[in-house]
Order: sequence, then structure tokens, then C-alpha cells
Amino acid sequence: MTIFQIDARIAEFLATHFNEDGEITDIEQFDELQMERDKKIENIALYFKEQMRTAEAIKKEIKALQERQARAERKRGRMKDLLDYCLKGEKFSTPKVSISYRNSTSVAVDDVRRIPDSYLIRTVETKVDRIRIKEAINNGIEVSGAHIDTKRNIQVK
Repeated sequence: MTIFQIDARIAEFLATHFNEDGEITDIEQFDELQMERDKKIENIALYFKEQMRTAEAIKKEIKALQERQARAERKRGRMKDLLDYCLKGEKFSTPKVSISYRNSTSVAVDDVRRIPDSYLIRTVETKVDRIRIKEAINNGIEVSGAHIDTKRNIQVK
């Protein structure tokens, strides 16, 4: 269901000739649709706008769910601390719940500078500074291994 009135022929084409990744499976079928070129374009653009709105709504919902998840995890941590406070290391059991403790170990690093080299993992991360490269090329400086690509980006409003 869309908020726009999309021609039934276009809607049927979109429903049957696009795969899950949004790839057209039969462009010839689209070309064979008997309708004005402008009408085809308008309907595809309306469907595009609808997909933009759907993606934005999903993005907002994901963010809301992530925030709810973070709150629930923080609350869970506080409940665990409260249980630990109440139990003070003792086991607890009822027919509905069982609480126990187990020992675990972890390495605490007091001063990384004092750790012998044989215990260090060194990593090097290289990133391309695309902003500086673009500025340099636009200022007439040749940057080996890079160039400016000019693209035509379609905008639908």
C-alpha cells in the first residue's frame, strides 16, 4: 500500500519484476508496457519516493529499538548488581529461579608501556583522506593513484 496513486500496471510490474535486492528481472517487459513515457516516469518516481519514505521509517524504528535495547541492557545490569548486593555471594534457589556464582579470570593491564614486546600486537591502519585529495586535485596538484570522478546523481522530490 502506498500513499501515492501508482498506476496498476506499473504496480504489478514492480511487484512481479523486481527481486528482493531491487534488481529488475525483465526490463523488456517494462518497455512493453503500453502507456505514455511521462506516465511511466512519474509512476516510477512516485514508487521511488515511497521507497525512500519506507526506508526512513525503518531507519527510525531501528534507532528506537536500539535505544530500547540499550535501556533494557542497562536495567538488566542494575538488576544484576542489586541481586549481588542482596545475596552477598550466597546461592539462592526457588522453584521459579536459581542463582549461583562462578569464578572467572581476566588479565588486568596496569601499565601497557611495561608489557614486553612479545606480548604486544601492533596494528597499522591506513585510511585515505579523500577530502584533502579532492582539495589538492581541485588546486591543480596531481595525486598519483587518485582522480576526481564526476557523477550524475538523480534526485527525486
